[in-house]
Amino acid sequence: MTEYIHIEPEHRQRGPFALWCLQQDPMIQTATATGFDVPLDLYPTIPVGLLEGAYVDGYRYGGPVTPAQPPEPVSGPVEATETAVTETGSEPAPETSTPDTSLEVISALTSTTTAKRAPRRTNRARKVTE
Repeated sequence: MTEYIHIEPEHRQRGPFALWCLQQDPMIQTATATGFDVPLDLYPTIPVGLLEGAYVDGYRYGGPVTPAQPPEPVSGPVEATETAVTETGSEPAPETSTPDTSLEVISALTSTTTAKRAPRRTNRARKVTE
């Protein structure tokens, strides 16, 4: 029994991926409208360029794994009284004041920006009274 990996190539890679599938022996056919079931033993032979942006068994393909660099050590916690310096070396921008939420400001904003709805039309027949 052959095991398969379901691959859904990125939209711009569907044509080249389909050509690659037709060049295999036996030819790989589509499994869904946008995906292919590739035999497990053929998966390592798929060109990396065809897999970029594809979904492989439901997971986004991220390319070959490279070892991550360890994070830089942290010197310690920053106290609230100290001024924190960003990575660019400049001090952060001062915090802005909270916006004015008084009733006059809110009513002025909503009255100018809110459009009124048109009345609903009904298709109900009116009762005629005798």
